[in-house]
Amino acid sequence: MKNPFLNLLLILVFGLSIAIGTSCMKISEDVTAANALIGLWRPGGTSVETKVGDVDIIEYLMTNFGYSEEEAKDIRDDIIADVLGINLGSITFYGDKAYHEIRYDQSEEKGLWSVNVDGKILTLYFENEEDNLTILEQTSSKLKLQLPTIYEDVDFDDDGVNESTLEIIVVQNLSKTSKGGMGQ
Repeated sequence: MKNPFLNLLLILVFGLSIAIGTSCMKISEDVTAANALIGLWRPGGTSVETKVGDVDIIEYLMTNFGYSEEEAKDIRDDIIADVLGINLGSITFYGDKAYHEIRYDQSEEKGLWSVNVDGKILTLYFENEEDNLTILEQTSSKLKLQLPTIYEDVDFDDDGVNESTLEIIVVQNLSKTSKGGMGQ
């Protein structure tokens, strides 16, 4: 005669062992993903989307302020140049969870970094602030990050009144150039 209690116990033990094994595997994958960040990364291409509400900035400027397409593109290009100048450069992630970023304008930022449990959010901590960057893609040599969205109230017609909120979405591709960075 089979003991139903023993069968239930075996099922529970088997299920628990699978759950623990899967959990450990997930933690191992997360640690590996975070460790893959360690090293020197350089920009490899950037896309910047600028819009007001659901409308591209060029269309918005032409429709609402009467700018020509060329004038609207010049305004967009100036905004993009400002964003690229302050946000992009090389970044080194160290094994002790420190990072060092050097921007195109030669300004520097140093702080700490972490990756969340599912490996999708890279958080940079600096000067009592933090930035959460979305990891869109990651391999051992390539990293695609979406920077925090920038919202800027702007005065497109120079009348002294901010009539629009500009949304700037930056996606940065990085390439690893070094596997160093184990300490600082």
